[in-house]
Amino acid sequence: MSSADHRGPEVTARHSRLAITGVGVLGTLGVALVSINLRPGAASVGPVLEEVRDDVGLSATVAGLMTALPCLCFGLVGALAVTLAKRIGVTAGVAAGLVAITTGLLLRSLTGNGVGFLLLSTLALAGMALGNILVPAWIKRHSSDGGTRGMTIYSTGLAIGGSLGSLFAAPVAQSAPGGWRGSLALWGLVAGIAVIPWLALTARERRAFAHHTVPPAAPPVRLRASRTAVLMCVYFGMQSMNAYVQFGGFRRCGVTPACRTSKRDPGSRSSPRSAFSAGSSCPASSTDVDS
Repeated sequence: MSSADHRGPEVTARHSRLAITGVGVLGTLGVALVSINLRPGAASVGPVLEEVRDDVGLSATVAGLMTALPCLCFGLVGALAVTLAKRIGVTAGVAAGLVAITTGLLLRSLTGNGVGFLLLSTLALAGMALGNILVPAWIKRHSSDGGTRGMTIYSTGLAIGGSLGSLFAAPVAQSAPGGWRGSLALWGLVAGIAVIPWLALTARERRAFAHHTVPPAAPPVRLRASRTAVLMCVYFGMQSMNAYVQFGGFRRCGVTPACRTSKRDPGSRSSPRSAFSAGSSCPASSTDVDS
């Protein structure tokens, strides 16, 4: 009898999962990178939305839709994530989401019209929605500690990515080539780096599955029958709505006056970074309110 037989079915299954997916340094790196990239593409638009409107011709209605788009995509596309994962696998689903994020963010920084910007933003947000659903499931499935360590890394990465996306959007736009285009494209490049470990994990998983018997899928669970699941959906939906409303309003909270001052007066010492730090202490002009 082999040593694996003495370890019991649970331990053997756990080690099998670890071998199949290559969890370890590569898996940890993948979780950290994907989590950082699930928020900046949405959070970085608000601080430069006025420049985007002027450059690509977004109407006020479409600009307002941009701030609502993250929640819409996260809800609608997220509902389809499990179906996609059943067809191509959870790991491949995460990789596909990152490819969508990278493609959407890079191409929208090059577009010259409002419709293209909206559609490419939707593509990027759809990729983020896949990650929102599939990454926690991937962590839980491939962790030996119930997902505690992986979810800690994931949650921290979400916070870091969301903060950096909104914090540096205006300062980077002020100094990067192409202005707002360079600022928004930056996160497409970062997402492209995150694709690499997930493609490697997908390839390794498929090679391993070719030599392993896949266990039967668990019976489906009706989430609507769980009061806790429904209440959590409502709670996190309201939380997300509140967050993205605030992201969209960052422009009015202090970034606009400094940006416009620096444009009118090249010698002004005001900068988007200093205006952001000042917060609501920056007085809004009448043009800021009307825009």
